[in-house]
Amino acid sequence: MGFLGVHGKNEADLALDVSLVLRDILKDMGADVIMTRESDIRVELSDRPFIMNDAGVDFGVSVHYNSMTDAQDNTLIRSILPLYSNESGRLLAKSVGRGLAAEINRVMRDTRFMELGVARSHKFPVALIEIAFITNPDEYEFAMSEEGVWRSAQGIANGIIEWLDAQAKFIK
Repeated sequence: MGFLGVHGKNEADLALDVSLVLRDILKDMGADVIMTRESDIRVELSDRPFIMNDAGVDFGVSVHYNSMTDAQDNTLIRSILPLYSNESGRLLAKSVGRGLAAEINRVMRDTRFMELGVARSHKFPVALIEIAFITNPDEYEFAMSEEGVWRSAQGIANGIIEWLDAQAKFIK
């Protein structure tokens, strides 16, 4: 279910909204897209790496929203946070974060290593992107808007393209 936003829509619903639009953008560009979920069902974090490994994907991007406790001034806490759990995902996380930050005009925190169940035990690069802090009223309102969903998905797609371009240059 994820954290509940300031007006009641939870993280899982917001992340799914963006993921479905991202899927459509990537498919329109010719990509084959495998989703761990396409509806409001729960897929255990520990199961997601196995789903992706079994599907034989080339890379993975896990879409999330961040939150903070009420003990802090949530109006001051905002930003994008790209994360990775294996070194192979570092550039992917950084590229997706940059693409998202440019598209939605938000500050990107430094790309960080973190032990994440969804982003480890893979045979390919994986990034986890925290799009915004849904405990911040401004970021939450943007996240819930149609524009926020579309631009977030487009920004992630732009970051994936940047990463793929970087891979192609490396291979040449």
